[in-house]
Amino acid sequence: MSLPDHLVTGHPELDAQHQELFERTHDFFKKAKFGVSKEELRRFLGYLHDYTITHFRFEEALMRDLHYPAIWDHEAEHVLFWREVLGLMDHCESMNYTTLCGARVQSTVTRWLAEHIEKEDMALAQWIRAKTDGML
Repeated sequence: MSLPDHLVTGHPELDAQHQELFERTHDFFKKAKFGVSKEELRRFLGYLHDYTITHFRFEEALMRDLHYPAIWDHEAEHVLFWREVLGLMDHCESMNYTTLCGARVQSTVTRWLAEHIEKEDMALAQWIRAKTDGML
């Protein structure tokens, strides 16, 4: 599944990383419709944990290198989502990875994709384009 047009920033590396997140999330959601195993849910949460570390470090380095003026607000959003992922991991562990936990993971990730990429990452990409005369 391709990254939806409204989530394309125009920055090749950001878009590639978002594409991977989108594909992995979409695959997980397709499976979740029919019920996912505890192991699949654990694996997806592990992926989200690793993704938050790797992707956020990339974005934050990019913002620092380019002196992005809204870096602190953007980084704060990253911290909030990372904490949410850790909370989901704890919550799912305490619920023994039930279907209800899978639904909560799905709603959390869906909300984050809609809000963070559309707002924060698009603002970053727009600022990069303005700073580099449209050259990404």
